[in-house]
This record gives sequence, C-alpha cells and structure tokens, in this order.
Amino acid sequence: MANNREAKITSDELSIIITLSRELGLSQEEIKLINYSILGVKKLDVQEVITHLKNIGVIFYSKKENTIFVADEMVRLLRKVRKKEVADKFYRRTLKLLREPIINTISKNHNLDRKLPYSQKNRKHHPCRNILYRPTAG
Repeated sequence: MANNREAKITSDELSIIITLSRELGLSQEEIKLINYSILGVKKLDVQEVITHLKNIGVIFYSKKENTIFVADEMVRLLRKVRKKEVADKFYRRTLKLLREPIINTISKNHNLDRKLPYSQKNRKHHPCRNILYRPTAG
C-alpha cells in the first residue's frame, strides 16, 4: 500500500460506518453517499451492467425486443429488502381510487383525525397512509 491512500474501506472502517449509521439513523441513500465518497463510483457502460445482471441471474434480457425482464422472485426479494409488501405504484393507484368518504371511514375506524383535508390524509407522513400501506416485518 502506498501511504494508505488506496481507495478502499477496511473491515474496521466498515464497522464504524455501520455503527454510526445505525446510531445516527442514516438512510440507505446517505450510507451509499458516504461509501461512494470514499470509493468513488465506477462508470460502466449500460450494456456491461445488463450483461452482469443477466449473468448473475437478476434479470433476463431480450436483445431482439431490447427489453429487460425481472423475475417475480426478484421483485418479491427486492420488496422484502425494502420492507414493502406492495409496490408504490399500486399503492398510489389505490389511493387515487379511494374517495374521501372511504378515507374518512378508515380514519374513523382507526381513531385518526377525520377533519384533515383529503390531500393531507394522502400524504406520505399521515397515519392513514400507514394503515393502507403496511411494510412487512423484517
């Protein structure tokens, strides 16, 4: 090693980063930013990435149709990793279908403030969202 200037994270440094991220409540995105500020991002061609993901079995790629397919098993695994039972797009579609009286009934049944405007009940931080969208347990 040339004066310990090599761009790598040792196991001790990784353990410190993990402990700090847990204690500070850092998000996955913030942890990635810390790691990439140390390691840097390796730039790859899109075709290289597709080939690598195909070789490790994460995706299927059709050159003829120029389409990437993701197996249902991988989608379920990614949702489990992200602690989500339902994809965000399905959650948003469902919320758009619910009329205000239905949202009010849900709020009433779960002792939530029904006097809030409809737009606030659909916000990401509102408890009503957590009733309709429950993350899976670890």
